Amino acid sequence: MMFRPYFKTLVFASALLYFARSASAFIVVGNMDINDALHWKSLAVAGRVVERDMRRKHDAEQVPSRITFEIESVIFGPATLKGSRIEVFSSGFFWPEVLVPLKDGAFCILLFPDRYHPSPSSSNYVMGSVVPAHQRVFSPVQTPNEAIRVLAHEILDELADEKSENRQRHLIMQLGPILSVEDVRRVSPFLESKNIWVKRAALAAVLYATGDKSYMQMAADDIGGFLKGTLPTDQLSFNMEPWGSSGTERAYRQLFRHYFFFERKFEGNKKCARLVPIYRVVAKEPNCNERYRWSFGILPLIWYGNQDDGLILYKCLLDAYPANQRTFSQDRRKLILAIARKLKLGIENHKSMGRFLQSDDELLTIVRDALIERGIIEDDKIAH
Repeated sequence: MMFRPYFKTLVFASALLYFARSASAFIVVGNMDINDALHWKSLAVAGRVVERDMRRKHDAEQVPSRITFEIESVIFGPATLKGSRIEVFSSGFFWPEVLVPLKDGAFCILLFPDRYHPSPSSSNYVMGSVVPAHQRVFSPVQTPNEAIRVLAHEILDELADEKSENRQRHLIMQLGPILSVEDVRRVSPFLESKNIWVKRAALAAVLYATGDKSYMQMAADDIGGFLKGTLPTDQLSFNMEPWGSSGTERAYRQLFRHYFFFERKFEGNKKCARLVPIYRVVAKEPNCNERYRWSFGILPLIWYGNQDDGLILYKCLLDAYPANQRTFSQDRRKLILAIARKLKLGIENHKSMGRFLQSDDELLTIVRDALIERGIIEDDKIAH
């Protein structure tokens, strides 16, 4: 097995291409992570759906291409929009029916990642996220962080009243990235859920918020057991998507979606820096899908791991590039240099232009000898 270069992208939901009669195409996505949808140029408004244009269809189901939304409160953004009606371009957006049923009069909060100021006849508001809320008047806030707190409390209030396990799961998944330590007590009861996917969503949320060691161990045990007992090709056949569709989905994809922090950018993220024990579980599992092992295990360890992780990375290197593998790979070099950094060998910038493979083999010998010298590996127990 050889790791191929994978570029980690933020996946909001399933991306599908829909081809119209004109042969044009657009990408269909779902709710954005609230952290990504709310920043200084964003707009957050509460109100009601007053009209839907259902002209487009996808998979024989009607998908609204335009929604007219009446703004009753501006939570974050220009206060002058209060009381106005805006047209929202939504043909490329899967409305999360499980969170907010799409019907006339539906009350919710809409997030737009970028503010537009269209003329009354245009439809330049592009959907970012739909957040469920109890109908009321919201006071405006001055910062994105304040807006996030408002949204978190609305989702928590919805969660407190919810009996459906499916909706509980989706509410917790939307809440997870923005859950505060102070609000963990309102999610922790769901760790006792008999539904394993509700429990996983809750565990991911409270772990990301707190970094607590007991939650860390619970998640490590769950993820490790799942990876050992599930094949990368195994499918799930129940309703998993927030827009209400059903069908089959790769089990690995759903696991990493529910442990949402795997799909967040980990570089420079202090909360992700606490999750090294979780990344180790994925990196150490040779049967894991190579894409997930690389993106959700090895790369975070390269970034955050310590000297002891040199052994894990070295074993990953041997799994991916056995002794008879004689092709140059950027990933192979990245792994070798990462181990060198963990061991503080001072050879991170070693280069021999024109003889890359020989250079990497020289580096690998230096790294292996250092691991043996420091007692991290035994020469007779690690294949060369």
